[in-house]
Amino acid sequence: MNFFIGKVEDILDPLLTGRVKLRILGDHTDDKEILPTEDLPWATPLNDIHSHSTTGKGHTPLGVRIDTWVVGFYLDGARKQRPVVLGSLPGEADVNTLATNTSEHISLTERKASRLNDNDEPIQIATPSIESKTIEVFGESIGTIPQITGEPWVEPEIPHNSIYPDNHVYESTNGHIMEFDDTIDETDPDKPIDHTRIHLRHRVGTGTEMFPDGDKVDNIKKDHYEIIDGAHYAHIKSNETITINGSLKVLVNTDKGANDYTIQVDDGGSCNVQVDDGQINLITGGDGNDINIYSSGDINMRAKQDIHMRALGNFKKDIEGFSKEETTSYVDIDASRIDLN
Repeated sequence: MNFFIGKVEDILDPLLTGRVKLRILGDHTDDKEILPTEDLPWATPLNDIHSHSTTGKGHTPLGVRIDTWVVGFYLDGARKQRPVVLGSLPGEADVNTLATNTSEHISLTERKASRLNDNDEPIQIATPSIESKTIEVFGESIGTIPQITGEPWVEPEIPHNSIYPDNHVYESTNGHIMEFDDTIDETDPDKPIDHTRIHLRHRVGTGTEMFPDGDKVDNIKKDHYEIIDGAHYAHIKSNETITINGSLKVLVNTDKGANDYTIQVDDGGSCNVQVDDGQINLITGGDGNDINIYSSGDINMRAKQDIHMRALGNFKKDIEGFSKEETTSYVDIDASRIDLN
C-alpha cells in the first residue's frame, strides 16, 4: 500500500462529497504552471466510524481547509489516481488555546468582558423590592404592607480552568465553538478540584455553559423564540427571579375556549404587586363579567387622593357589625327618595 503526504489546494468539490485536491509530495511537482491546481486528482476523505458514509448521516467530512497538510494512501496502488485522505497533520501551535490554556482565546476574553460594566465590575441585575406601607385612617392603623428587599445578582464568573489534554474542543472555520471539558485538577491527589464543563457558543456570542457544580448560564445576544406544539411543564425547586428592562405581556386563551389564567400562592406566602410610578388597571370586557374580591380577613384601603365609585345598577351594602363614617368636610346626599328606618 502506497502512503503519501500532501497539501490541500482546493476544497470546492463539484460532487459535494467532501473531496479535496491534493499536491502530493514526491508525486506532483510544486510548479503550478506545469501542474495547475485544476489538474490535481480529487482525494476522498476516509470517514470515521460515527459516519454512515452512504446515507449522509453522522459527521460531515468538511473539516480541512486550503493549505492543510494531510496523510493518506492510494486506493488503486501503483496507479496513484485514487488518493484517500486518512487525516490531517498538525502545524506549529495548531491546538486550540481553549484546550491548551496557554493563552486566552478571543471567545473567552469576550465572555469575561460581557459580564462587566464600564468600571470592570460585574453587572448588577436589580430584583423586585416592595416599600413598607402603613394604612391609617384618622390616625388609626388598620393594615400594613411589609417591606421586601430585593438583592441584586450578577452573572457567575466564567469557570474556564482547562488542563491539557482534558478539554475536547471543536471550533469551526468562522468561530462557532463546542467544549467538552473533562478537567479535574489532581495537583493535590487528596483534594481533586472539579473543572468539568460543557460550553456551546455561536460566533456572535450567543451560547450556553454548564458549570462544574451543575449551574447553567444561557447568554442570548439577540431575540429568543420558543415554539412548543404541546404543553410546557416547569418545576423550579427553589426561587425564580426575573428582571425585564422592557415590558411584559401575557396573552391567554387565544383559542377562545375556557382557559383560565390562574395564580395560586400556597400557605404562608403573600401576593405583592407594586407599581412605582403608574397605574394598576383591572378590566373585564364583554357584558356582565364580574370582578370578585373575597377576603378571609379585612379589606383595607387608603387613597392619597379621592375614591370614586359609580354603579349603573344598584349599590348595596350589608354590614353585620357597626358602620362608622368620619368626614372632615360636609356630607352631600342627593336622591329622589331617602328612607331612614
